[in-house]
Amino acid sequence: MIVLIIGFGSIGRRHSRILKKRKEIKKIFVLTKQQIPSGLIKCDNINDIKLINPDYIIIASETTKHFYHLKLINSIFKKKKILVEKPLYEKFSEIKFIKNKIFVGYNLRFHPIIQKIKNIVGNKTIYSINSLCLSDLKKWRKGRNYSKTSSATKIAGGGVTNDLSHEFDFITWIFGQMKLAYSTNKKISNLKIQTCDYLSLSAKIKKNILVLINLNYFSKLNSRMIFIDGKNFSIKADLIKNSLHLKKDKVSKFYKLKKFKTDSTYSSMHSSIINNDFKNLCTYKEAIKVVKLIDQIKR
Repeated sequence: MIVLIIGFGSIGRRHSRILKKRKEIKKIFVLTKQQIPSGLIKCDNINDIKLINPDYIIIASETTKHFYHLKLINSIFKKKKILVEKPLYEKFSEIKFIKNKIFVGYNLRFHPIIQKIKNIVGNKTIYSINSLCLSDLKKWRKGRNYSKTSSATKIAGGGVTNDLSHEFDFITWIFGQMKLAYSTNKKISNLKIQTCDYLSLSAKIKKNILVLINLNYFSKLNSRMIFIDGKNFSIKADLIKNSLHLKKDKVSKFYKLKKFKTDSTYSSMHSSIINNDFKNLCTYKEAIKVVKLIDQIKR
């Protein structure tokens, strides 16, 4: 299998590092102006991708370039497997005739806690969902000035609604499409960035499930948690500590899952695509719905 990675920022490097370990991957080409490590093949010109004829293409460029790159790839190739980093686009756009299998990099679908929640919830009656992701942008990318990264600039498509859009995806995947009620999306901290660093959102699912989502870039207490209340049960899930507390009327169950590296969720995502096991992957149509929600939030 021949792989092409478009873009070689932190996420492009992660994909290359993971894929280099796979036996079925014979060659990895990288379209970038940057220097690349040994074991990868540099591609300087996007016009050369026809000659490469990759089996699997990963679009890991800046968010604002996703549509251009995907439209180009889709016009050149047929029946290829394509993974676009999340979010799919910086704003809603549409490719009318999809000729390839397109997936979007919402790797948290493969987080063991998210998988556990999906299994527990099933068809149960849900009353409310409260999800939060609080983090410190300064610590995201070691050795780099946070204010010069894609997260910090509007031209690159940064901001919490794009960078932390996992919450929109996995909540929709497990519970159903969200209908936005209101949101506050703005920059409120002293971070030296152009983008919004805070989001508070209220939404509904299926008319009777209330959803609250809180995201920020500036918290000194790194946290990613989900609280779910339903008929005769409650769930408290921690995606960082990899734990879940399920409380029923008279029974409490605690799940402390094995420690794992973030790379494992990416590795599972790649395995699913390569092995044609698509059930847990975010499809193009699903990702479009997330982009539309982000557009509503930004208005």
